[in-house]
Amino acid sequence: MFRLEILLVIALLLFARSANAGDVSAERGESLIARKGCGACHSTDGSARQGPTFRGLFGAKRTVTTGGASREVTADRDYLTRAMRDPDADVVAGFPRGTMPKYPLVDDEIASITLAIEKLAAPAAEPAHRGSTTPLFVSAAAFTGLHLLLSSIPVRRRLIAALSQRGFAGVYSLLVAAAFAGMIFGYVKAPYVEVWLPPRGMRWMPLLVMPFAILLMVAGFSTRGPTTVGGEALASQESASLGVFSITRHPALWGFALWGMSHTLANGELRAVVLFLAVLTLALVGMVHIDRRRAAELGEAWTKYQERTSLVPFAAIMGGRAELDLRGIGWARFAAAIVIYVGVLHTHHLVIGASPLP
Repeated sequence: MFRLEILLVIALLLFARSANAGDVSAERGESLIARKGCGACHSTDGSARQGPTFRGLFGAKRTVTTGGASREVTADRDYLTRAMRDPDADVVAGFPRGTMPKYPLVDDEIASITLAIEKLAAPAAEPAHRGSTTPLFVSAAAFTGLHLLLSSIPVRRRLIAALSQRGFAGVYSLLVAAAFAGMIFGYVKAPYVEVWLPPRGMRWMPLLVMPFAILLMVAGFSTRGPTTVGGEALASQESASLGVFSITRHPALWGFALWGMSHTLANGELRAVVLFLAVLTLALVGMVHIDRRRAAELGEAWTKYQERTSLVPFAAIMGGRAELDLRGIGWARFAAAIVIYVGVLHTHHLVIGASPLP
Protein backbone atom coordinates (compact mmCIF):
# COMPACT_ATOMS: atom_id res chain seq x y z
CA MET A 1 0.00 0.00 0.00
CA PHE A 2 2.84 2.36 0.88
CA ARG A 3 4.49 1.78 -2.51
CA LEU A 4 1.20 2.54 -4.28
CA GLU A 5 0.92 5.86 -2.45
CA ILE A 6 4.44 6.80 -3.51
CA LEU A 7 3.67 5.97 -7.15
CA LEU A 8 0.49 8.05 -6.99
CA VAL A 9 2.39 11.04 -5.57
CA ILE A 10 5.05 10.75 -8.28
CA ALA A 11 2.35 10.48 -10.96
CA LEU A 12 0.60 13.58 -9.63
CA LEU A 13 3.86 15.56 -9.55
CA LEU A 14 4.68 14.54 -13.12
CA PHE A 15 1.16 15.44 -14.24
CA ALA A 16 1.35 18.83 -12.51
CA ARG A 17 4.71 19.51 -14.10
CA SER A 18 3.50 18.54 -17.57
CA ALA A 19 0.33 20.54 -17.13
CA ASN A 20 2.36 23.66 -16.36
CA ALA A 21 5.01 22.99 -19.00
CA GLY A 22 3.43 25.23 -21.61
CA ASP A 23 2.15 27.86 -19.17
CA VAL A 24 3.71 31.28 -19.72
CA SER A 25 2.79 33.80 -17.05
CA ALA A 26 4.33 36.23 -14.59
CA GLU A 27 2.95 34.14 -11.74
CA ARG A 28 4.81 31.08 -12.97
CA GLY A 29 7.90 33.23 -13.42
CA GLU A 30 7.70 34.36 -9.79
CA SER A 31 7.45 30.73 -8.72
CA LEU A 32 10.45 29.80 -10.86
CA ILE A 33 12.50 32.67 -9.44
CA ALA A 34 11.81 31.33 -5.95
CA ARG A 35 12.43 27.65 -6.78
CA LYS A 36 15.59 28.23 -8.80
CA GLY A 37 17.17 30.28 -6.04
CA CYS A 38 17.42 33.49 -8.11
CA GLY A 39 16.56 35.55 -5.04
CA ALA A 40 19.88 34.60 -3.44
CA CYS A 41 21.63 37.00 -5.83
CA HIS A 42 18.87 39.22 -7.25
CA SER A 43 16.54 41.20 -5.00
CA THR A 44 13.05 42.32 -6.02
CA ASP A 45 12.97 45.45 -3.86
CA GLY A 46 16.04 47.29 -5.11
CA SER A 47 18.32 46.21 -2.26
CA ALA A 48 21.94 45.29 -2.99
CA ARG A 49 22.92 41.68 -3.45
CA GLN A 50 25.54 39.75 -5.37
CA GLY A 51 23.75 40.34 -8.69
CA PRO A 52 21.73 43.24 -10.13
CA THR A 53 18.29 43.79 -8.59
CA PHE A 54 15.22 42.82 -10.63
CA ARG A 55 13.45 45.99 -9.44
CA GLY A 56 13.53 48.55 -12.25
CA LEU A 57 15.64 46.27 -14.45
CA PHE A 58 13.29 45.82 -17.40
CA GLY A 59 13.67 48.61 -19.95
CA ALA A 60 16.61 50.20 -18.15
CA LYS A 61 19.91 51.07 -19.80
CA ARG A 62 22.78 48.87 -18.69
CA THR A 63 26.51 49.24 -19.15
CA VAL A 64 27.89 45.79 -19.83
CA THR A 65 31.14 44.13 -20.87
CA THR A 66 30.78 41.95 -23.94
CA GLY A 67 33.82 40.08 -25.17
CA GLY A 68 36.10 42.41 -23.23
CA ALA A 69 34.50 45.58 -24.67
CA SER A 70 32.21 47.95 -22.77
CA ARG A 71 28.86 48.91 -24.31
CA GLU A 72 25.38 50.11 -23.35
CA VAL A 73 22.33 47.92 -23.84
CA THR A 74 18.63 48.05 -22.99
CA ALA A 75 17.34 45.36 -20.65
CA ASP A 76 14.55 44.18 -22.95
CA ARG A 77 13.23 40.67 -23.49
CA ASP A 78 16.05 39.74 -25.84
CA TYR A 79 18.64 40.91 -23.31
CA LEU A 80 17.01 38.98 -20.44
CA THR A 81 16.74 35.84 -22.57
CA ARG A 82 20.41 36.09 -23.49
CA ALA A 83 21.35 36.67 -19.85
CA MET A 84 19.54 33.52 -18.74
CA ARG A 85 20.92 31.37 -21.56
CA ASP A 86 24.50 32.66 -21.34
CA PRO A 87 25.05 34.64 -18.09
CA ASP A 88 28.57 35.71 -19.04
CA ALA A 89 27.67 37.02 -22.52
CA ASP A 90 27.00 40.51 -21.13
CA VAL A 91 28.46 41.19 -17.68
CA VAL A 92 26.89 44.20 -15.95
CA ALA A 93 29.43 46.80 -14.84
CA GLY A 94 30.15 46.62 -11.11
CA PHE A 95 29.25 42.95 -10.73
CA PRO A 96 31.43 39.83 -10.82
CA ARG A 97 31.76 37.61 -13.86
CA GLY A 98 31.17 33.89 -13.68
CA THR A 99 28.96 33.69 -10.57
CA MET A 100 25.61 32.95 -12.21
CA PRO A 101 25.15 29.31 -13.21
CA LYS A 102 23.71 28.26 -16.57
CA TYR A 103 20.34 26.85 -15.60
CA PRO A 104 18.75 24.37 -18.06
CA LEU A 105 15.69 26.54 -18.69
CA VAL A 106 13.23 25.84 -21.50
CA ASP A 107 11.65 28.58 -23.59
CA ASP A 108 8.39 28.89 -21.63
CA GLU A 109 10.32 29.11 -18.34
CA ILE A 110 12.51 31.92 -19.68
CA ALA A 111 9.44 33.72 -21.00
CA SER A 112 7.68 33.42 -17.64
CA ILE A 113 10.68 34.72 -15.68
CA THR A 114 10.96 37.62 -18.14
CA LEU A 115 7.31 38.53 -17.51
CA ALA A 116 7.91 38.42 -13.76
CA ILE A 117 10.87 40.79 -14.12
CA GLU A 118 8.81 43.02 -16.42
CA LYS A 119 6.25 43.41 -13.61
CA LEU A 120 9.04 44.89 -11.50
CA ALA A 121 9.86 47.57 -14.08
CA ALA A 122 8.98 50.40 -11.69
CA PRO A 123 12.13 51.56 -9.86
CA ALA A 124 12.47 51.23 -6.11
CA ALA A 125 11.16 54.10 -4.00
CA GLU A 126 14.67 54.82 -2.76
CA PRO A 127 17.99 53.98 -4.38
CA ALA A 128 19.60 50.92 -2.85
CA HIS A 129 22.58 51.60 -0.63
CA ARG A 130 25.56 49.55 -1.71
CA GLY A 131 26.67 49.00 1.86
CA SER A 132 30.05 49.21 3.56
CA THR A 133 32.97 46.82 4.08
CA THR A 134 33.71 48.21 7.57
CA PRO A 135 31.54 45.70 9.52
CA LEU A 136 33.21 42.86 7.63
CA PHE A 137 36.73 44.12 8.38
CA VAL A 138 35.92 44.64 12.08
CA SER A 139 34.23 41.24 12.44
CA ALA A 140 37.04 39.43 10.59
CA ALA A 141 39.64 41.03 12.87
CA ALA A 142 37.58 40.12 15.95
CA PHE A 143 37.03 36.55 14.73
CA THR A 144 40.77 35.99 14.26
CA GLY A 145 41.94 37.98 17.27
CA LEU A 146 39.49 36.48 19.78
CA HIS A 147 40.52 32.94 18.87
CA LEU A 148 44.18 33.66 19.48
CA LEU A 149 43.70 35.91 22.53
CA LEU A 150 41.30 33.66 24.43
CA SER A 151 43.34 30.53 23.75
CA SER A 152 46.66 32.02 24.91
CA ILE A 153 47.90 30.40 28.12
CA PRO A 154 48.00 33.51 30.41
CA VAL A 155 44.55 34.78 29.39
CA ARG A 156 43.06 31.28 29.37
CA ARG A 157 44.29 30.50 32.90
CA ARG A 158 43.01 33.77 34.35
CA LEU A 159 39.58 33.37 32.76
CA ILE A 160 39.26 29.74 33.86
CA ALA A 161 40.19 30.76 37.42
CA ALA A 162 37.52 33.47 37.35
CA LEU A 163 34.78 31.65 35.43
CA SER A 164 35.55 27.90 35.81
CA GLN A 165 36.32 25.63 32.87
CA ARG A 166 32.67 25.42 31.81
CA GLY A 167 32.13 29.15 32.18
CA PHE A 168 35.22 29.91 30.12
CA ALA A 169 34.08 27.51 27.38
CA GLY A 170 30.68 29.23 27.30
CA VAL A 171 32.13 32.74 27.07
CA TYR A 172 34.66 31.63 24.45
CA SER A 173 31.97 30.04 22.29
CA LEU A 174 29.62 33.01 22.65
CA LEU A 175 32.22 35.63 21.68
CA VAL A 176 33.61 33.65 18.75
CA ALA A 177 30.10 32.82 17.48
CA ALA A 178 29.14 36.50 17.67
CA ALA A 179 32.25 37.50 15.71
CA PHE A 180 31.54 34.82 13.11
CA ALA A 181 27.91 35.92 12.77
CA GLY A 182 29.11 39.50 12.36
CA MET A 183 31.53 38.40 9.66
CA ILE A 184 28.77 36.65 7.71
CA PHE A 185 26.45 39.64 8.14
CA GLY A 186 29.23 41.97 7.00
CA TYR A 187 29.90 39.78 3.97
CA VAL A 188 26.25 39.83 2.91
CA LYS A 189 25.95 43.60 3.33
CA ALA A 190 29.31 44.53 1.79
CA PRO A 191 29.30 45.96 -1.75
CA TYR A 192 31.02 44.31 -4.68
CA VAL A 193 34.51 45.79 -5.03
CA GLU A 194 36.82 44.12 -7.51
CA VAL A 195 40.41 43.75 -6.28
CA TRP A 196 41.58 41.64 -9.20
CA LEU A 197 40.01 39.46 -11.88
CA PRO A 198 41.13 35.85 -11.36
CA PRO A 199 41.89 33.84 -14.51
CA ARG A 200 38.93 31.74 -15.59
CA GLY A 201 40.82 28.52 -14.94
CA MET A 202 41.41 29.54 -11.31
CA ARG A 203 37.71 28.92 -10.62
CA TRP A 204 38.51 25.20 -10.80
CA MET A 205 40.70 25.50 -7.71
CA PRO A 206 37.93 25.08 -5.08
CA LEU A 207 36.39 22.17 -6.99
CA LEU A 208 39.71 20.31 -6.97
CA VAL A 209 40.81 21.24 -3.44
CA MET A 210 37.57 21.02 -1.45
CA PRO A 211 37.20 17.20 -1.50
CA PHE A 212 40.50 16.95 0.39
CA ALA A 213 39.61 19.88 2.64
CA ILE A 214 36.27 18.34 3.59
CA LEU A 215 37.88 14.95 4.27
CA LEU A 216 40.41 16.58 6.60
CA MET A 217 37.62 18.45 8.39
CA VAL A 218 35.45 15.35 8.76
CA ALA A 219 38.34 13.20 9.99
CA GLY A 220 39.72 15.95 12.19
CA PHE A 221 36.45 16.71 13.94
CA SER A 222 35.52 13.04 14.40
CA THR A 223 38.91 11.85 15.72
CA ARG A 224 40.28 12.86 19.12
CA GLY A 225 43.94 13.72 19.24
CA PRO A 226 46.48 15.75 21.24
CA THR A 227 45.68 18.90 19.27
CA THR A 228 41.91 18.69 19.79
CA VAL A 229 40.10 20.27 22.72
CA GLY A 230 40.59 18.15 25.84
CA GLY A 231 42.89 15.68 24.08
CA GLU A 232 46.18 16.70 25.67
CA ALA A 233 46.56 13.40 27.55
CA LEU A 234 46.58 11.44 24.27
CA ALA A 235 50.02 12.74 23.27
CA SER A 236 51.81 9.81 24.93
CA GLN A 237 49.70 7.16 23.12
CA GLU A 238 50.97 5.55 19.92
CA SER A 239 47.45 5.64 18.43
CA ALA A 240 47.57 9.46 18.51
CA SER A 241 49.84 9.44 15.45
CA LEU A 242 47.68 7.06 13.40
CA GLY A 243 44.71 7.62 11.12
CA VAL A 244 44.37 11.18 9.86
CA PHE A 245 47.12 12.28 12.28
CA SER A 246 49.62 10.32 10.20
CA ILE A 247 49.03 13.02 7.55
CA THR A 248 49.11 16.05 9.85
CA ARG A 249 48.53 16.70 13.53
CA HIS A 250 46.14 19.53 12.59
CA PRO A 251 43.71 17.94 10.08
CA ALA A 252 40.66 20.13 10.73
CA LEU A 253 42.65 23.36 10.63
CA TRP A 254 44.30 22.28 7.37
CA GLY A 255 40.82 21.66 6.00
CA PHE A 256 39.89 25.26 6.79
CA ALA A 257 43.22 26.49 5.44
CA LEU A 258 42.66 24.71 2.11
CA TRP A 259 39.12 26.08 1.99
CA GLY A 260 40.30 29.63 2.61
CA MET A 261 43.26 29.38 0.22
CA SER A 262 41.34 27.88 -2.71
CA HIS A 263 38.48 30.36 -2.41
CA THR A 264 40.82 33.34 -2.04
CA LEU A 265 42.54 32.42 -5.32
CA ALA A 266 39.21 31.91 -7.12
CA ASN A 267 37.57 35.16 -5.94
CA GLY A 268 38.86 38.62 -6.70
CA GLU A 269 36.24 40.69 -4.90
CA LEU A 270 37.17 42.49 -1.70
CA ARG A 271 34.59 40.98 0.64
CA ALA A 272 35.51 37.42 -0.43
CA VAL A 273 39.22 38.15 -0.02
CA VAL A 274 38.66 39.50 3.51
CA LEU A 275 36.46 36.56 4.56
CA PHE A 276 38.63 33.79 3.16
CA LEU A 277 41.93 35.37 4.20
CA ALA A 278 40.59 35.63 7.76
CA VAL A 279 39.83 31.89 7.73
CA LEU A 280 43.18 31.06 6.12
CA THR A 281 45.15 33.25 8.54
CA LEU A 282 43.40 31.88 11.61
CA ALA A 283 43.97 28.29 10.47
CA LEU A 284 47.69 28.72 9.75
CA VAL A 285 48.50 30.87 12.78
CA GLY A 286 46.28 28.65 14.92
CA MET A 287 48.38 25.57 14.16
CA VAL A 288 51.59 27.25 15.33
CA HIS A 289 49.74 28.68 18.33
CA ILE A 290 48.44 25.25 19.40
CA ASP A 291 51.85 23.64 18.97
CA ARG A 292 53.50 26.24 21.21
CA ARG A 293 50.77 25.95 23.83
CA ARG A 294 50.97 22.14 23.89
CA ALA A 295 54.78 22.26 24.13
CA ALA A 296 54.51 24.51 27.20
CA GLU A 297 51.81 22.33 28.77
CA LEU A 298 53.03 18.80 27.95
CA GLY A 299 56.81 19.09 27.73
CA GLU A 300 58.55 15.80 26.87
CA ALA A 301 55.33 14.03 25.87
CA TRP A 302 54.69 16.69 23.22
CA THR A 303 58.28 16.57 21.98
CA LYS A 304 57.98 12.83 21.33
CA TYR A 305 54.60 13.31 19.67
CA GLN A 306 56.05 15.95 17.33
CA GLU A 307 58.74 13.49 16.28
CA ARG A 308 56.07 11.03 15.08
CA THR A 309 53.89 13.62 13.30
CA SER A 310 54.14 16.80 11.24
CA LEU A 311 52.45 20.16 11.01
CA VAL A 312 52.78 20.26 7.20
CA PRO A 313 50.68 17.48 5.60
CA PHE A 314 52.67 14.38 4.58
CA ALA A 315 55.99 15.87 5.83
CA ALA A 316 56.44 13.14 8.47
CA ILE A 317 55.59 10.47 5.90
CA MET A 318 58.07 11.80 3.35
CA GLY A 319 60.67 12.12 6.09
CA GLY A 320 60.26 8.47 7.08
CA ARG A 321 58.94 9.33 10.55
CA ALA A 322 55.41 8.04 9.87
CA GLU A 323 53.44 5.79 7.54
CA LEU A 324 50.22 6.76 5.77
CA ASP A 325 47.34 5.12 7.66
CA LEU A 326 44.30 5.22 5.37
CA ARG A 327 42.70 2.29 7.19
CA GLY A 328 42.86 4.27 10.40
CA ILE A 329 40.91 7.10 8.76
CA GLY A 330 38.15 4.64 7.89
CA TRP A 331 35.89 4.22 4.88
CA ALA A 332 32.97 5.83 6.71
CA ARG A 333 34.81 9.16 6.88
CA PHE A 334 35.66 8.99 3.18
CA ALA A 335 32.00 8.29 2.42
CA ALA A 336 30.84 11.14 4.65
CA ALA A 337 33.25 13.56 2.96
CA ILE A 338 31.94 12.56 -0.50
CA VAL A 339 28.32 13.03 0.59
CA ILE A 340 29.06 16.45 2.08
CA TYR A 341 31.00 17.53 -1.01
CA VAL A 342 28.18 16.51 -3.36
CA GLY A 343 25.66 18.23 -1.08
CA VAL A 344 27.70 21.45 -1.09
CA LEU A 345 27.91 21.39 -4.89
CA HIS A 346 24.14 21.11 -5.22
CA THR A 347 23.23 23.73 -2.60
CA HIS A 348 26.08 26.24 -3.01
CA HIS A 349 24.16 28.59 -5.32
CA LEU A 350 21.12 28.55 -3.04
CA VAL A 351 22.96 29.14 0.24
CA ILE A 352 25.90 31.24 -0.88
CA GLY A 353 24.33 32.92 -3.90
CA ALA A 354 27.00 31.91 -6.41
CA SER A 355 27.53 28.81 -8.53
CA PRO A 356 30.59 26.71 -7.58
CA LEU A 357 31.00 25.63 -11.19
CA PRO A 358 33.41 27.52 -13.50
